[in-house]
Amino acid sequence: MLTDRLKNYLLILLSIAVIISGPMLYEEKVKNNREYGRFLNQFYHELDITLSQIDFLLSSYEGDENFDLGYNLSLLDKRLERTHLTLESGNNYVDSEIRTQTYFFMNRIKIPRANDDGELGKNVKEELESIKEGLEYMKVGLSSEGTEQENKNITVKEFNEILKEGAAIGD
Repeated sequence: MLTDRLKNYLLILLSIAVIISGPMLYEEKVKNNREYGRFLNQFYHELDITLSQIDFLLSSYEGDENFDLGYNLSLLDKRLERTHLTLESGNNYVDSEIRTQTYFFMNRIKIPRANDDGELGKNVKEELESIKEGLEYMKVGLSSEGTEQENKNITVKEFNEILKEGAAIGD
């Protein structure tokens, strides 16, 4: 008799715990998904701006004697650093499974002197094109089909794979 009563009380207590914790767990999951979506949006935005900076460098430098190569390369280096910091923030605050790909984004840009003939040095141009190719792969991989927006349905594992492949292409 006493054990039946105890079982009933425990069953009621467990039911109440499930009823209370279920919505809380659901709310936590929704919050995490929202944060991950914001992270994807910010990272995609950083990729887009960085690609624009590379396009500007590749198209504007040659033939413009007033173009400040060192300054524009340092701006690109800062853009790559911001992209890395966005990844790092995602790793620290959104999901610890997000990898940072440090070797691809950090300290890539070496600021050389322009050739005497006023053209972008071959090594610098090749490096910029290589970085651009890797970043474009990442951007396309993170895009939704038919739109120019990030795909919020990409899992962290898929995200990491896209970045890993893009970094391999861009090396």
